[in-house]
Amino acid sequence: MAMLIKLDHVYAGYHDSLVLEDVSLTVNEHDFIGVIGPNGGGKTTLVKVISGLLKPVSGSVYLGNELEGGKRIGYLPQINHFDRQFPVTVLDVVLSGALNRRQWFGGFKGEIREKAHHLLEKTGIKTVSSQPIGSLSGGQAQRAFLCRALMTDPLVLLLDEPTNFVDREFEKNLYQLLSELNESMAIVMVSHDLGIISSHVKTIACVNKTLHYHDGPEISTEQLAVYNCPIDLVAHGPVPHRVLKVHK
Repeated sequence: MAMLIKLDHVYAGYHDSLVLEDVSLTVNEHDFIGVIGPNGGGKTTLVKVISGLLKPVSGSVYLGNELEGGKRIGYLPQINHFDRQFPVTVLDVVLSGALNRRQWFGGFKGEIREKAHHLLEKTGIKTVSSQPIGSLSGGQAQRAFLCRALMTDPLVLLLDEPTNFVDREFEKNLYQLLSELNESMAIVMVSHDLGIISSHVKTIACVNKTLHYHDGPEISTEQLAVYNCPIDLVAHGPVPHRVLKVHK
């Protein structure tokens, strides 16, 4: 598989505080990497470095030729708060993900608008496409921003806690959608839901300032130690049921 993004001995942080130290990670075509770790351990910082939003203090980030300078990286950040008074519709938000494909005059091409409507329908919010983004529930807004991230047909999709605010029914549909998307793109997903991680991803990156990469979806006692919180885990579905002891 072709390399899409490679982090090589990256140190990153904010102001005078390092959040990531000596982190190396390669994202290849069709990867589905689950990122776990404690609060404040650097998961969101890792995603920002991969997306190009945060420049490392030292170390290197390499992009594969297919990424065209990072233009084909889709990013869904944590949606905790946004300006609900901002006067844009749901459709406007989704279309803003394709601003680099806008015509000089006349707005967006018909096929771009068609793609936006297709994504809105696939995520179950086409009926609210003309409503102000501020009128949506948290889960609906999360879906709108996911559509926005998919507008450029990304080769790498970065998701930071994508199930925040979404209802259980859509959560199930979301992972089905991600499974389909993974056929044409690599996915890096931050999540606190260890059961979901073990059921859907292909590999796991444990982040707690440093990064430990595990070439498989199983969550071991070692990984939970890196996760740094006492957890009893029972996994269902395609992963065998198991309960792991509380680690010290």
